[in-house]
Amino acid sequence: MTAPVQAGPSPSGGGPVPSLTPRLLEVLQLAANGYPNRLIGRQLGTTEDTVKSQMAKILRRLHVDDRAQAVAVGIRLELLSMDQITIPRALVRVGRDAV
Repeated sequence: MTAPVQAGPSPSGGGPVPSLTPRLLEVLQLAANGYPNRLIGRQLGTTEDTVKSQMAKILRRLHVDDRAQAVAVGIRLELLSMDQITIPRALVRVGRDAV
């Protein structure tokens, strides 16, 4: 039996918290809100290729493999707050209908 692999740095102080530049934090926040690279680029006035490069930097610095892990680690390390993440309207409607 193997132990589960945990992505990212330890939130319990097991090492230094990775630093992200203000621009990388903007990219991560937009990714957390579901923006694809193309729309992140439009929002920030840059190219999709630049955003891809910035996302790769974020993944490396947070020691994760994908955007979802980056967002989760960003929240755990308090690089992002839940207040910065919006729920798409379609999901809000589904949630209300389910109640």
